Amino acid sequence: MEKPLNIFISYSWDSDAHKKWVVKLANYLIEKGGCEVILDQYDLKAGDNMVHFMEDGVSVADKVVLLLTPNYKLKADKRQGGVGMEYSMISQGMYLKQTNNNKFIPVLREGSLQSSAPTYVQTKIYHDMTDDILFEKTAIELLRIVHEEPKLVKPERGEVPDFSKGIIESKKTEKFNGFDETFGEMLKAKNLEKELKALYTSAEGVQLVVQSASRIYEAVEHKALKYLSEQKIPVISKRYNNHCSLRLQAGDYYAIADYIGSTKTQVILISIKLRTGVDKSFNPNQLKDNPIMTILYGRTDENKYFPFFKKDKTVGWKYNEVKYTEEDIVDKMFSLLLEEMSKVKSV
Repeated sequence: MEKPLNIFISYSWDSDAHKKWVVKLANYLIEKGGCEVILDQYDLKAGDNMVHFMEDGVSVADKVVLLLTPNYKLKADKRQGGVGMEYSMISQGMYLKQTNNNKFIPVLREGSLQSSAPTYVQTKIYHDMTDDILFEKTAIELLRIVHEEPKLVKPERGEVPDFSKGIIESKKTEKFNGFDETFGEMLKAKNLEKELKALYTSAEGVQLVVQSASRIYEAVEHKALKYLSEQKIPVISKRYNNHCSLRLQAGDYYAIADYIGSTKTQVILISIKLRTGVDKSFNPNQLKDNPIMTILYGRTDENKYFPFFKKDKTVGWKYNEVKYTEEDIVDKMFSLLLEEMSKVKSV
């Protein structure tokens, strides 16, 4: 069995909420990422030597995750407390390994790089984990960084061409079912383009889009239930209008997705519309066909996402020429709800 990576987490005790979030991240790295995590909340008890713990932790760790907050920067730059001691060891390690130094991973938790990163870290590329709603997405991206498994992999280097033979002569040696390979690839691309175009006016295409919208709604409901049951966040979801509409509700604030324009043969008429607002008279037990009873405060945002077919004939969604995955639409629902709540709070 491959030896697990040792991860040391360096952070400041800003608040109880921040400490709980750090434990949540540590648990994720252990349970989902197969890592061993060195964390004071796990490993330190009364009577232990804190300095030895930090020295040993930074030294033996394969990776050191620095959770950047304004308070972390303050203590690190001024060398105050445990953070100050840790950062002295960390900055020394960074200095000694300036070339190809991938041991130290800055993770922005609060604020900006300028307000939260100690001076020596501000030249480093950081990983953003400031949005709690996107925790799962950013956590798996952190695991990629930790395990050095990037999404985009550089291809293997090929051989240098023999330029003395010329372009035409070299192509003659490459055949594709009796045709020049380049012509064959062009023909293949043209055929795929015709197939994708035909999907927009076919019952098969409509079915693929309906299935995609259904997966989005199911994922939103699952995520809402998870927030409610595991994280104690009061977010509820409810379908209505014959399951074509889905409403997320947190207190008085809502985000609604409407799946509209369903037709048997025209994909281009189908869209998902996202809306947000405030409804102080909302009662989940009275929700029927009309989801909005009285909007007492706040404006309503409308975003229409239209389906398109990728080269593998799976469905994506497009808004203002920007393309999104099903996962992106799910995240957008929760982001819009949070934006609505933040907008009203700031008034």
